[in-house]
Amino acid sequence: MGKEITIGKFFREIELPDGSYLMAGNGEMLSYDPEGVRLMDRAGEYGYHAPWGGAWICYTCGHLCDCGWEE
Repeated sequence: MGKEITIGKFFREIELPDGSYLMAGNGEMLSYDPEGVRLMDRAGEYGYHAPWGGAWICYTCGHLCDCGWEE
């Protein structure tokens, strides 16, 4: 079995070209925060509340936050 990594770590490892961005599940354009650690949208948010149920979805881990960066 392969090693599981977060979405944020995966995109850091493939070294996206300058000027490129990621598109979140909610349609937001993502980039890394000033520290280069977490993914954030243009409004400075690190995730969003899911439309049904309101669960917090972290941009960095890509699902209900389990990376230690909860809201």
